[in-house]
Amino acid sequence: MRISRLYNTVCGIGITAGNLLTGAALDAAGASGAAALPWLSLAALGALCAAAVRWLHRSGRLPDPVPTGRAEPAAA
Repeated sequence: MRISRLYNTVCGIGITAGNLLTGAALDAAGASGAAALPWLSLAALGALCAAAVRWLHRSGRLPDPVPTGRAEPAAA
């Protein structure tokens, strides 16, 4: 239980810092006339994260998905 609270706190701080830095970058870029630069940087970061997850999956470092128990969709 204690580890879960610490994890949630660290994640919350990271999310807050990321939002503040992204907002500051957007404001600074808008003021300098390079409004597209933060968006290109965020797109590049997203592509880099996707490539890292793919590499982790292909190298066997990610566990297999847990089956949900339903093989067929539920009838309406």
